[in-house]
Amino acid sequence: MISTLSTPEGKSIKGNLARAKGCLRAGRVVRAMGFALSALSAKKRAKLLGQERAEVEFMLHEFCDAFSAHPTVGYFLSAINVHVSPFLAYRPEKEDDVTKRRQALKQKMEQAREQDRRE
Repeated sequence: MISTLSTPEGKSIKGNLARAKGCLRAGRVVRAMGFALSALSAKKRAKLLGQERAEVEFMLHEFCDAFSAHPTVGYFLSAINVHVSPFLAYRPEKEDDVTKRRQALKQKMEQAREQDRRE
């Protein structure tokens, strides 16, 4: 068995991404975006090397694909007239774009949820 050295930052990022995927599977899209945004912001600050960096980037790519394919996300995006497919496409050099899109979508979803509560 190959053992890898894992930094505390790497463990935290991977944990947040695992939570994000779990929330997404459970249909808790806004909460999933919160965990994913935490992971992305931590990744920017962290010094990840080698296998750990590859693992984190793979997990981010995997989450973005699952997020873009999620039925709730697709329905919400079509309701606000956003027809970009995939909505989130992770690339290491374009992390800021992914962060901005997630933050904007999270705000819109929270606003829609709050409006539904009022009605």
